[in-house]
Amino acid sequence: MATNVTLLLARLRDYHETLRGQTLAVDAAHAGLKNRFARLWSVYTGQNAERFQAHWRKTSAGIDACMETSRRLERFLAQSIAALEKAEKSMQL
Repeated sequence: MATNVTLLLARLRDYHETLRGQTLAVDAAHAGLKNRFARLWSVYTGQNAERFQAHWRKTSAGIDACMETSRRLERFLAQSIAALEKAEKSMQL
């Protein structure tokens, strides 16, 4: 029977991998959007374009902030997993 630490480790590893995959997917999608909008700005001009650009910049900054939070959470999970693995090994002695 698995110990509580073993179960916790399995779930944390799963969460970490899922978060990492989602972070990579959102980063890739955001990079694609940035490229598309950069091309759009070269042909879309005027007052409406300026307003749209301002909204896009705010949205893009929000996505960047969210991704930084996700990366910090990934690092925290990795550290927590490593600490739990160490604790689990010491419990097995």
